[in-house]
Amino acid sequence: TLPVSTATAERSFSSMKRIKSYLRNSTSGKRLNGLALLSIHKEITVNPQEVMDKFSKSGRRCNIVL
Repeated sequence: TLPVSTATAERSFSSMKRIKSYLRNSTSGKRLNGLALLSIHKEITVNPQEVMDKFSKSGRRCNIVL
């Protein structure tokens, strides 16, 4: 048999718990999912210029909250 590691799942639930306790129930499931993915995969770097270019090309009006 192979040893089973639950470290990834435990990290995911730990991140979800931190996010959920910080934002409480005022956040939607979609937003909570996105924040959890960002927290779990924080080693992935994001180029802010690419994000801004993508939003500017979409033509949608977005309210940005910082």
